[in-house]
Amino acid sequence: MTEKSCDFQDFDSFWLDYSTRFLNTEASASLVFRGAADSEYDLKPSIGRTTEKHAKNGIETLERLIMDEFKRLAAAELDKTPETDWEWLFLAQHYGLPTRLLDWSTNPLVALYFAIEQYDDKDGLIYYTQASIQDKYELFSPYTANYVNPPKMSTVRHLGNALFVRPKYTDRRYLNQQSVFACSPNPFEPLNMEGLQKITFSRKLKPKLRRVLRTLGVSTSFIYPGIGGIAADAKNSQFDLIKDESINAFYLMTYAK
Repeated sequence: MTEKSCDFQDFDSFWLDYSTRFLNTEASASLVFRGAADSEYDLKPSIGRTTEKHAKNGIETLERLIMDEFKRLAAAELDKTPETDWEWLFLAQHYGLPTRLLDWSTNPLVALYFAIEQYDDKDGLIYYTQASIQDKYELFSPYTANYVNPPKMSTVRHLGNALFVRPKYTDRRYLNQQSVFACSPNPFEPLNMEGLQKITFSRKLKPKLRRVLRTLGVSTSFIYPGIGGIAADAKNSQFDLIKDESINAFYLMTYAK
């Protein structure tokens, strides 16, 4: 069950609450966060959206068809071939294939970035919850979110209908984003985790929050390392400034002489 904890309309109250609760505090050490740029967004994995009535042979059949085709076409482009189904799944998620995974982060600022990245006409949203994160994901099936060979006594506590796994940080994007994935046993239904809470905030806060995150080093090039992220940063920090009415006059007076 999701409990809506807060709804903020002004920057000062939002930033004071968010930074006090989640930044540099021991209380946030066991939390995972997910940001969404649209407050109406639910926690349903991409492969489960709009596909249920068409996946007549089951979602696993669809997943395996997608992954088989991805493996066949990607092989020639990879310097190192993934060794397990999980590693293939992480790679597929990385490049935008529909999967049963949802991206989360142990860094609250990363989640905030995704909540303000786009859709300035929509309010932002951040989910957070406690999670027991599994680093030994090979013990589990990526298609059931459960043990491959169930032990007699399990030490894994599922907080609702999700298994949280952490990929090996072999990619700078994983490292910078402090990536964690929630794997759902039923991707047709939104995740419904014990203790799941959310924060919503007004769309009016997004431009200022982007500037604040940029000063803290959480920019597009940090989230998406590489030339693409750098180009986006250059555009965001210069070209897009003139679309912000609060600083447009200053920009023109300073640089357009």
